[in-house]
Amino acid sequence: MRLAGENPFKTRALEKGAKILSEEPDVIERIKDGSITKIPGIGKGIEEILTEFLENGQSQTRQELIKSLPKGLLELTNVPGLGPSKAKLLIEKLGIESIAELEYACRENRLLDLKGFGVKAQASILEQVQYLNATAGKARYVDIEPKLIEIESLISGTMDSSESFSLTGQVRRKIEVLDQIELLISGTKNTFSKIEKKLITLSKPENNSLPIKIHKCPNEKFGLELFRTTGPEEFVKMIPSASFSNEKSIFENNGLEYIPPELRDDPFSIVLSKNNKLNTLITEKDILGTFHNHSNYSDGINTIEEMVTIASKYEHQYIGITDHSQSAFYANGLKEPALHKQKKEIDSIRKNNSKINVLWGIESDILKDGSLDYPKKLLENFDIVIASVHTRFGLDRETMTKRIIEALKNPATTILGHPTGRLLLGRKAFEIDMEEVIKTAARHKVAIEINANPARLDLDWRWGKLIRDTGAFVAISPDAHSVDGYSDIRFGVTVARKALIPKSQILNTFSYDELKKWLKNRT
Repeated sequence: MRLAGENPFKTRALEKGAKILSEEPDVIERIKDGSITKIPGIGKGIEEILTEFLENGQSQTRQELIKSLPKGLLELTNVPGLGPSKAKLLIEKLGIESIAELEYACRENRLLDLKGFGVKAQASILEQVQYLNATAGKARYVDIEPKLIEIESLISGTMDSSESFSLTGQVRRKIEVLDQIELLISGTKNTFSKIEKKLITLSKPENNSLPIKIHKCPNEKFGLELFRTTGPEEFVKMIPSASFSNEKSIFENNGLEYIPPELRDDPFSIVLSKNNKLNTLITEKDILGTFHNHSNYSDGINTIEEMVTIASKYEHQYIGITDHSQSAFYANGLKEPALHKQKKEIDSIRKNNSKINVLWGIESDILKDGSLDYPKKLLENFDIVIASVHTRFGLDRETMTKRIIEALKNPATTILGHPTGRLLLGRKAFEIDMEEVIKTAARHKVAIEINANPARLDLDWRWGKLIRDTGAFVAISPDAHSVDGYSDIRFGVTVARKALIPKSQILNTFSYDELKKWLKNRT
């Protein structure tokens, strides 16, 4: 609708509705039983669209809107930074109607003479196109989880009790972005044939599916092949396995504790296993609280009290309420009067709820010069300050690094939020000297966030060694914008485990009293 120039009020209503529904776990059931409009913000118009999608697999209104658009506009606007007006200009002036044509035009310098473009703009568009091409045919782990459940259900109904099946490879190691789904199956030729036929539909490109690779083996080799196919190759080569029939015996006979699949990407897990220190790594039950959560004061859906209630259900000792700061106008960032009102509400909740401690915080934008939103005196009033970059992602490496380091040196900064700004398969990390950022954070006792939103998973687990070596603190955060988003903390735990970061460096494992002491002695 936005691309077609439809009524902006209707467009915003749909965008708001989409956001609300993305946080609802039982949308399909509610469409079927007619209760979808009982969700605040979902009206009859949206209900009709949803019902049509559910019944027909498409929306006639949407199809008509697509037909009304200039050819290629829908595809071109998938390129980050290329808005509708510029995309239309490319179509009208250069006849570009696809991303492939756009890439060719950039390489031929055909954008340089167009109004609103230039050398930098053309280079940026080419870079984004190359990123889109590089990530094509891949999927985020979270997006294929439902497919994995479907596959497991389908296969389990095909095999007899003597045969075995497991997900393996990247999926079993919980790699955040996948290019295929790997399965290991033991059984007869007849079993293999039945399963392959059933999986054909699930792996068709038109179903937005990743390729499914099947490893086959006899029943007696299943344990050995599970170890081998899980990988990664470097890890498998480091542990002799040829003469053993199952994973447990492979580790035991090499003098090792069993190493869970998600830990095997870093060979340091072998050292931890050999020294019986795998128990120093975090599990979900070690999470005693969270820090980065939004309420309906800014761009969250739920009230503060509702967010506190969900944290209580997890039996957490504390929860941080950290709405957006005033510069984040696009997310209804809080100006001072709203802050005072929010503080009063939190004080009231603290008085009436003895089960959980509420930390009053803010997610402060890091401004271009590295300063934070709000004056120093106001920042000092918060229990925690999460400093995050939300704008000007295109700064060069040196400028961006300097910007973030300035924020880390600010005594008010408690946590560096989503430190590289990446969106998995959506936006590259911005240019930054991450090594220098981690070292600076360690020196100034600023925790680095592992943003558990499965679209981010930022900090990347591959920085685990440097985190361990510098002793930098980490804060796992759901970045929840609703009560349903609070459960995303599990993805952050997986990242911390893959990074092999000890519990002693993860703030979420601190009791409330330990956390208060850390906050007090931090500067």
